[in-house]
Amino acid sequence: MYGNNLNDQVFIARFKYGAKPYRKWINFLCKNFTVAEYLEAAEATSPREAIESKGYYDDTTVACMKVRLKAKDQIIAELNKKLEAK
Repeated sequence: MYGNNLNDQVFIARFKYGAKPYRKWINFLCKNFTVAEYLEAAEATSPREAIESKGYYDDTTVACMKVRLKAKDQIIAELNKKLEAK
């Protein structure tokens, strides 16, 4: 919780169960943002976009990007085949 009294307290995150992959996220957040700066950026976009704007990436993001690149490569290859067939 962040804030001085009940009216201005803000809840950022809770990590209770499971593996500990959130440590990378917490360390990046603490080293690159002030609390007010993070809250402002997260409110303007989304929490994920706010932290990625400063260069954060995690294994899930990398895996998703690899799948997207593979799909784009397949689409380009199919389109090239269709163009060559004409």
